[in-house]
Amino acid sequence: MSWNRTEEVMSLFKRLRKTTIRTKVTGFTLTILVSLLVGYLSMFYITLDISKNFTAMFSDSLTLDTLADEMIRFEKNLESYLNTKSSDSFVSYLDSLERLREMQKKLRLGLSHQESVLKFNGIGNMLDGYFEEASKSITNKRARNIEATILSFERLQKISANIAVVMDDINGGAFNNNVDEFIAMTRTIDQIKLVFIGIFVVVLLLGVVFIVDFTQAVANPIEKLSDYATNISAGNYDFEVETVHGYDEAKVLTQTFKEMSANIKSYVEALKDKAVTENKLRLTEVENLKMQNLLKQAELMALQSQINPHFLFNTINAGLQLAILEDADRTADFLDHMARMFRYNIQSLDNSVTLYDEIKNIRHYEHLMAVRFGEMLSITYEIDDLALEQVMPPLVLQPIVENALIHGLKDKEDNGKIEIYAEVGEDVLSITILDNGKGMDESTRMEMLRTAYEPQIGYQNGLGHTTGLGIANVYERLCAFYGKSHVLTIDSTQGIGTKVILQLPIRNR
Repeated sequence: MSWNRTEEVMSLFKRLRKTTIRTKVTGFTLTILVSLLVGYLSMFYITLDISKNFTAMFSDSLTLDTLADEMIRFEKNLESYLNTKSSDSFVSYLDSLERLREMQKKLRLGLSHQESVLKFNGIGNMLDGYFEEASKSITNKRARNIEATILSFERLQKISANIAVVMDDINGGAFNNNVDEFIAMTRTIDQIKLVFIGIFVVVLLLGVVFIVDFTQAVANPIEKLSDYATNISAGNYDFEVETVHGYDEAKVLTQTFKEMSANIKSYVEALKDKAVTENKLRLTEVENLKMQNLLKQAELMALQSQINPHFLFNTINAGLQLAILEDADRTADFLDHMARMFRYNIQSLDNSVTLYDEIKNIRHYEHLMAVRFGEMLSITYEIDDLALEQVMPPLVLQPIVENALIHGLKDKEDNGKIEIYAEVGEDVLSITILDNGKGMDESTRMEMLRTAYEPQIGYQNGLGHTTGLGIANVYERLCAFYGKSHVLTIDSTQGIGTKVILQLPIRNR
């Protein structure tokens, strides 16, 4: 049993003697903390003793000063009431009387042979006569006995003077006692200074010793490793790593660095071979992407060649003129709105327009839809005048309104309603498109947002109805125009309706 105990002690001793950074830092830190703790505890107990002495020195003086101030206020309030019979003065007198009675209770310290205690008890007894004369002066004043009132007040002042004499006597005796205590406390403070100077010197010496030892044992190996790292960064792996002397961590780090340099050399060679292979594959992928891009451009040109927008616009205008000649007013009005809307839609998507232009395009679209849906569809507008002047991309609102009509209101049995609100806030143009359609559940709403936020999905799911622009295209153009993402949000409740909110930064033309 004793042999096992001896082995445990020897093992602990060896661990303590290990020259590791952790051991050194821990030992130094513990030494500093113990030194500071000793100093702090010494200061705490000495300061606590000084605090108690100071409290004892001045507590009696503070009590007597407070009593003297309160008696002055008491007499002033009493005199004011005797002269004016003011209710305010009487209330102040009663407040002062209450405070003096509370102080009187504290002054009566009980039986004792100490001179100071006897004097405090005497002040408490004199206050009884003081209060009695005050009460008599008020009674005489109310009885209109002026002479008796004056006599009572004069006796009160005499008692006050006697109390003042006793208080001065107490303060004088306390001062003589406090001088000796003050000298003792001064010596104690000098002791505190010496303790702190001693702690400071010890901590300073320990710090210097630790810094010198730590610098030699850590900095030298690190400097050598830095030179080795410089060689590796320059591509030179053929060097000899010398054995360093110092902390155990430095020795382990040096050996690890030696092995790492060899591994890096072999790894770099493998990377070079891999890079050559990947470069060949990347060139092949680039050629494939170019081919796919050319195919998409060809498909787009084929689609554009199928319908010439200007041909359609001129054809609609010809139909409009024919309707006017034949007095087909409703048809002429319908074709006029269609022509204006078509003219707005064929402009370049890189242009910028105002909200006023967008609202005007919506009104043309509303007129066209009125022919189809009649009174079953109504669109209301609540637009701030300042909002109408704000700049934005073209063809933003119409695809959203059309989406609400086609997907939200198409199967609605009663009247469908779309509301458009716009206002200018702090550096933001806020636009809300609200419908009372069938709405959508949460999964459908999240899928619609994903379609908007990920354009490649939106394009795969199809384009818009009238303009060929879906929600994904609108969102992508808004992000590109304002240089900011998440400018469009969608809220919906199934069976109640859907709300699309645009938060667009204010932008000048």
